Amino acid sequence: MTNDSSSNNAYNAKQIHATTGYLNKETYSILDYICDPFAGFNRIRENRKLFDMQLEVNEKIFDVHKVVLAAASPFFDAMLSIEKKDGDTVKITDINEEILADIIEGIYSGKITVTESNVQRLLAASTLLQIEWITNVCCDFLKNRLLPLNCLGISKLADTCGCKELYNRCQNYIQKNYLKIVNTEEHLLLSFEEIRDLVSSEEIIVDSEINVFNAILNWIKHNPEKRLAHLADLFKYVRLPLISTKCLMNCVAAESYIKNNPRCKDLLMEAMEYHLKTEERCLLSSDNTKERKPSGMGPHVILINDGKECHMYDKDFESKFLMAPMRLERSHAAASSLRNLLYVVGGKIPSMPLHSAECYNPLTNAWTDIPPMSVKRYNFGISILGDMIYACGGNNGKVPHHRVECYDILTSKWITCPNMNSNLEGARATMSDNCIYCVGTTINQTIMERFDPREGQWCLMPPLLSCRKSTDVVSHENYLFCSGGLNSNNLAQSNGERFDVRRNKWEPISSMLSAKYGHSLLEMDGDIYAIGGDKTFTVERYNVSLNEWTLLSSHVEHAYGGAAVVNSFP
Repeated sequence: MTNDSSSNNAYNAKQIHATTGYLNKETYSILDYICDPFAGFNRIRENRKLFDMQLEVNEKIFDVHKVVLAAASPFFDAMLSIEKKDGDTVKITDINEEILADIIEGIYSGKITVTESNVQRLLAASTLLQIEWITNVCCDFLKNRLLPLNCLGISKLADTCGCKELYNRCQNYIQKNYLKIVNTEEHLLLSFEEIRDLVSSEEIIVDSEINVFNAILNWIKHNPEKRLAHLADLFKYVRLPLISTKCLMNCVAAESYIKNNPRCKDLLMEAMEYHLKTEERCLLSSDNTKERKPSGMGPHVILINDGKECHMYDKDFESKFLMAPMRLERSHAAASSLRNLLYVVGGKIPSMPLHSAECYNPLTNAWTDIPPMSVKRYNFGISILGDMIYACGGNNGKVPHHRVECYDILTSKWITCPNMNSNLEGARATMSDNCIYCVGTTINQTIMERFDPREGQWCLMPPLLSCRKSTDVVSHENYLFCSGGLNSNNLAQSNGERFDVRRNKWEPISSMLSAKYGHSLLEMDGDIYAIGGDKTFTVERYNVSLNEWTLLSSHVEHAYGGAAVVNSFP
């Protein structure tokens, strides 16, 4: 007696229901039946029966069946639609006999063996013969074997064969692994047009433009007689202003090929001028003063907490990512980002103030030390203006002070700046309209000062509407935003205000959903984020246009620490 269930399994049947008017139609597709004829054709082929056609490659003959080839390949279908007599022999060119044997075996059996030695020829042949499933398995094989030393070649193959998905996968791999690829033989063998397309791209990921320069130089030196004429045409794509002064002088200017090329020397002088004119860098902005911005990278928030611990979050605070720990334990440190690098400065351990600083690269997940400040400080303001990182005020372990200095990322030096007028408790800083604004508290009043580097001095601005100890300040367009903090009675508050830079006036904004102090404020994609705080774990997002706060998360631990936005891959 036959069991109905096992019978259905044996047929591997798929039932499809369709309704037409009042009649129900049931269509059954027996999946195994689709394969059965080809299995039968393969048995006939193995038994050497009913052949009606021959394929010839390099004098090697393959006996085949027209109907099988026509069913498997649009190429053969079109070719055989021209009347041919049984027993005709068709010569195939541009395909190796071993590869054609593999393809014929695949057509009859539905199986194909792909290896590193045959995949390129198999892909080219299956593309020519329009056998899509063989093309797809070859592409899958190559996708899983992309390496720095072969990805450029595979990309060329994919482009030649019109395999768009494989080509896009290769391009993405090349862009993300460019620094590993530049040292390969394939990179040295690129044509001028190919290397030009790479070094001019916004998509390549590099931790320093000096690596782009070295890649070009190595390519030139591989065949200087033929390639030296292309030097200036490639050199112009190196974003020289972003290279440190030391590296620019020691590595670029010292290179004989650059010294002897007038066009390259002019580009180098422009970069040096940018470095020297510290206060005018904003006016000298160009495409070459902006870092590359690969697509796929998005804004992420990095939070610096006590100790060496730090965390990265996506913009909606739905995902948390692992980061390498800082090199030094620190609390109450300041953090800011510049040219997609995170700078963490100062702080204390546990009560001893620090002047050390370090830099994090999200692309390499690595920290490096940078020169220390001249002044030890914690609980201070930090902001970016041009290529300078300003450290404003802070506590030296005894009392708050008004000393200011800035770090030039191009010269790797700290520069003493004019002091603020006031010793601000809990100083916080931001930048707007090419000026630094610093907010802090003095005896139950929260005040603000502004530094204009063109004037070279600090001036007092209108005080905030409310006393706000342990708050933060952030800028967006022509406004500064400040919310929360402790009031004059040391009670946490949720209300906020903004300063109109053009009108020189503070005005209230809607209150946060919860009271906060010791929190961080950040601007990201036009919204303001209030993150963490003492004894609170919420993250709120403020829509500037709607004047409205919404809750994003209730599980983020962050208080009295630095916070910044960097671009990174998920």
